[in-house]
Amino acid sequence: MLSFEECVVADDMAQVVGGSGFIISSSLFMLETQEKWYLPAPNLLGWHIGFWNLVGGTGFCLCGALGFGSADPDVEYASTLATFVGSWAFLVSYDRTDPLCRSIQEVGKLTVCRSWAR
Repeated sequence: MLSFEECVVADDMAQVVGGSGFIISSSLFMLETQEKWYLPAPNLLGWHIGFWNLVGGTGFCLCGALGFGSADPDVEYASTLATFVGSWAFLVSYDRTDPLCRSIQEVGKLTVCRSWAR
């Protein structure tokens, strides 16, 4: 049977590994949407989806990494804040791909949903 501390370390390690996977996959997704790997493409919706997934994955990875030092209240607060920011970033990313959004309009070269423009 694992002790409480060993369970916390195992949980945080799993979060670091999972967050790292999100960081890698969203980085590759952003690179895939760009015409040239060294030029960001902020005018493409797919690039923004990858960017906000990258922010979310970084937040979740930081949450796990900071969880190892959760005995300090300041580190615990930073871990909670990283989770909060990561969750909102994933929500923004999902909202851009929401299948219920039927009314699409063209704003410049970035396709956005009308409900976001309110």
